[in-house]
Amino acid sequence: VTVSVLYWETDMATAVEPAATAGLPAGVTVRMVGETVSGPELLKGFDTYVGENESPETGKREPAIIAATSGVVEVTDKVVSVRALSSRYVAEVGDVVIGRITDVLAGRWLADVGASQHASMLLSNVTEPGGMLRRRGRDDELSMRRIFAEGDAFAAEVQRVTPDGFVSLHTRSANKYGRLSGDGMCVTVQAALVRRARHSFHAFPFGVSVILGANGRLWVQRTTSDSLAAMQPVRHPKLGVAEEASGHGQERSAADASPAVADEQYVLEDDLEARIAIARTVNCLHVLSRAGIAVEAATLAAAVRWTEARHLKPSQVTSGEHDVA
Repeated sequence: VTVSVLYWETDMATAVEPAATAGLPAGVTVRMVGETVSGPELLKGFDTYVGENESPETGKREPAIIAATSGVVEVTDKVVSVRALSSRYVAEVGDVVIGRITDVLAGRWLADVGASQHASMLLSNVTEPGGMLRRRGRDDELSMRRIFAEGDAFAAEVQRVTPDGFVSLHTRSANKYGRLSGDGMCVTVQAALVRRARHSFHAFPFGVSVILGANGRLWVQRTTSDSLAAMQPVRHPKLGVAEEASGHGQERSAADASPAVADEQYVLEDDLEARIAIARTVNCLHVLSRAGIAVEAATLAAAVRWTEARHLKPSQVTSGEHDVA
């Protein structure tokens, strides 16, 4: 078993390193998992550990600082760290995230939000359906699965991040956060493509609402009259006014919407049209992700309108025949 692992590490380092270093500035050092980062004269930092590796000079196993992940070597004040080339989501307080419940424990839920460890959500930080806030007791703990059960997708906000990266969530705003269900799909992109902005809930004039999770998970759903109140309307790109989402222009709220952007432009009554709009939006998100384009309301609205102007079916958006990106 040991020999197989050593050969696997050697083969992976030989095959992956050229691709990993492509496009990086000259002088940047990249190390694969298990490779020596430096000798014991430096102090170990993030994503490194102290172990023994074979020295290329002597051929003997000597103490060394070894990379725990594949990435770029960084040295700061004699502390050597490895910054991952493709890292997991790093949470910040105030981030809106899309997660999935993995376990129900005593008085709290554990959820996968794409971070290095599972996030926790306390029962006291969750608003019950209907927006009820009250003191929780033993009976509430026994009926926690009425609110969230294993496998449920939900939207929440990061309340606290500990120094070791443990994330605490809350869903105290009942009209925004909570369980995600109904006509909707979850799309996963790289977290780095989702820029942090003032608003994460957007309603588009083609009948679709999108929650842009800072953890790279996006929830695409059909816009309803009830959900529109919690969304930030995004105006038609052809109007020449701001697409507010990424902070590139002026903003508007649902309260001051003019008659030109009334509810009927955002809500599709026909079920088939709504499903087609969701499929088109999801495929546009996949195209933006593959092209490495920032996923925000402005780019998404432009991509969807581009496909609509050319009368593309949702299946044609990702076929490769049309350069949507």
